[in-house]
Amino acid sequence: MLAACGILMIIFCRVLAHYFLAMLWINGVRSVHHSLIINTRLIRSCSYAKRKITFLTGSYNTRLLQPEMEKIAVPRFSQQFDYSTQNNSKPSLVWLQSEYGLNALELERMLLQNPRLGTLNMERSVQPRLEWFQCEYGFTKPELKKMFLRFPQLFCYSIESNAKPSVDWFQFEYGFTKLELKKMVCGFPQLLGCSIERNVKPTLDWFQFEYGFTKLELKKMVLGSPQLLGYSIERNVKPTLEWFQSKYALTKPELKKMLLGFPGPSLLGKSIERNICPKYNWLQEVLQLSNAQLKEVILSSCPILTNLSVEKNLQPKLDRYLSKHGDTSKLRPQDLCMSHEKFDKKYLKA
Repeated sequence: MLAACGILMIIFCRVLAHYFLAMLWINGVRSVHHSLIINTRLIRSCSYAKRKITFLTGSYNTRLLQPEMEKIAVPRFSQQFDYSTQNNSKPSLVWLQSEYGLNALELERMLLQNPRLGTLNMERSVQPRLEWFQCEYGFTKPELKKMFLRFPQLFCYSIESNAKPSVDWFQFEYGFTKLELKKMVCGFPQLLGCSIERNVKPTLDWFQFEYGFTKLELKKMVLGSPQLLGYSIERNVKPTLEWFQSKYALTKPELKKMLLGFPGPSLLGKSIERNICPKYNWLQEVLQLSNAQLKEVILSSCPILTNLSVEKNLQPKLDRYLSKHGDTSKLRPQDLCMSHEKFDKKYLKA
């Protein structure tokens, strides 16, 4: 137990060090004095902060870390020192490690994304939230672990103010079952932090108005790619769909068909310049496809193709195919989206 606590303290100190270095990097040398208060009296005047720093550094690199931490205080982060370390950080981190089998690297990653985690009280804050997910929606511990590793800010959301109103709205407006809601939250836990009125409802209303989606179709699309609800209409959705319309002459019904194909909506979060355009240019060039043939490929397998790497997935399959068959005259372009095993079974095994 002592060894585990020692490891946790080292992780917490490393998190603080990363945070301060990031602030220095973001603000630049010339503006450091605006974002950091380099004043030892600020820390020394706060007995809670002093004790917390001493506890966190402990006997691990004390001579290196403690003087540095005493010299630097970030205004927006300093309030997190104003907690009893013995009553918050140590029990919370040990509890998470023991209950959910988190290793040192996972704890460190969570703390880097959400430093407030080390200040939350397990009995009053974290445990009630996790028990609500377990009791109301049947989340298992592995599912909860996967969810908060992906989005540790989830620990800071209020059940009454954030989680419950969101899931109740989806149940009432779109008829989601508890099992469907569980699947959606597992896939996109950030959903519980999205405002229904400012984010979710305007996004779904836009798809209904612009492309004629029914509520049932919207439900299917959201279940397949819940991260769609986190995309900006102006920055992500509209530019991508307009690019497909202008580049490949896709009509609105064809775009709607493409989005309803799994995992269609995921392409709306991808970069046109760095992802979508290079992959379709590559496909058209190596397979010598006409624009009409490429359009057919886009409608049938576009979403999956944009998830695959050319260097690590598509090109190796093509190379294996060419080494056996010599040319691509009998290769269906859509089949490049198959798994390696299925592709080899279809084309390479006699």
